[in-house]
Amino acid sequence: MPTVHPLTDLMLISSPSNPRIKQIRALSQRKTRREAGLFFVEGIRPVAEAVALQADIDILIVAPG
Repeated sequence: MPTVHPLTDLMLISSPSNPRIKQIRALSQRKTRREAGLFFVEGIRPVAEAVALQADIDILIVAPG
C-alpha cells in the first residue's frame, strides 16, 4: 500500500495568471515537457492509476465542482 503524506501546502488559486497555472499550461507543449522532465495527467481514473503505481506526484490540482 502506498504511503500517504499529509497535505501540507494547500492553496486556493483563483487567477489564471498564477505562476503555477502558467507552468502547468506550458506542459501542453512537448518541448517544455521534455525540458522539465514532467508531464500531467487529467481525470480521476488516470490520477488514481498514477497513485496506485506509486508515481511521484509533484503537484495535484483539484477543481471545485
